[in-house]
Amino acid sequence: MGKLTFRLYSTATPTSASFLWGEAHQNVVVRRGVFTVNLGEGDQVVAVDGTETPGSNPLTAAVLSEPDRFIEVQVDAEAPLAPTARLGSVPFAIVAGGSPPVGAIMDWYRPDQSTVPPDGWAICDGSTVNDAASPFNGKTLPNLIGAFTKGTSLAAGYGSQPSGALGLPDTGGQNSVSLNHSHGLGNHSHSFSFNSGTVQTSTAGGHGHTANLGDSSGHIAANPLVNHGSGLFYINSLVGPGPNCSHNFPVHVQPVGGHSHSVTLAGSGTTNSAGGSTSNSAPSFDNQPAFVGLVKIIRIK
Repeated sequence: MGKLTFRLYSTATPTSASFLWGEAHQNVVVRRGVFTVNLGEGDQVVAVDGTETPGSNPLTAAVLSEPDRFIEVQVDAEAPLAPTARLGSVPFAIVAGGSPPVGAIMDWYRPDQSTVPPDGWAICDGSTVNDAASPFNGKTLPNLIGAFTKGTSLAAGYGSQPSGALGLPDTGGQNSVSLNHSHGLGNHSHSFSFNSGTVQTSTAGGHGHTANLGDSSGHIAANPLVNHGSGLFYINSLVGPGPNCSHNFPVHVQPVGGHSHSVTLAGSGTTNSAGGSTSNSAPSFDNQPAFVGLVKIIRIK
């Protein structure tokens, strides 16, 4: 058994500038050069200058956020083994090489209010990142509470930001809609007009009128005058309460030749005004599909 010290660097050649993390494990069993330890669960925290303090040094996602990570191993007080070895993703690894990149957003089920997001992740609630180790430090996160996401184009930029700039995406949409709408026709009018002139009826040929003669005492003409002409006619009392008698008097109906009638029309115009209209004054309704609410989280480091 012996002491094993592990250090992580961002470069293949260990330097104080590239030092990221270190810890020591006591009483490690080594058989034929093979040993097993869980990094992040050691006995001492190892600083960049080699100082050791009791306690474990958790291996955070921020330390492993980049692919270039190199590990150095030291046995007891001997010189560190050389060269360093690049860390790679392997089966059953806690952090794999294909993990979501910084800025990735995903759904997360939180069983209760006291459960915090995983290390390196934050809730998309519109808050400002306050983490010096995050490239989003000082930036405002998108607020996805009660909202869906929509694909956008990097070439178009984000919101009012220029192309490729870091900023919040555009927002839009609504949970409920109303079918109230109006037709966009402004106040307008329709006009029509016609020219003045004369309208003439068709011409009728020569014709006459029939005259039936009678009085209120029940006398009627035995031979009514038909068409036109003149002569002496008489009325015989055929019906009615009066006594039998006869009356003679002349009747003349003037014949009418062919003629027509003219009507003169004066030119004029008519205007009918109208405006826009509004239809369907129904109340708003919810147009959301069935859903299950989950917390949206974003990887910030």
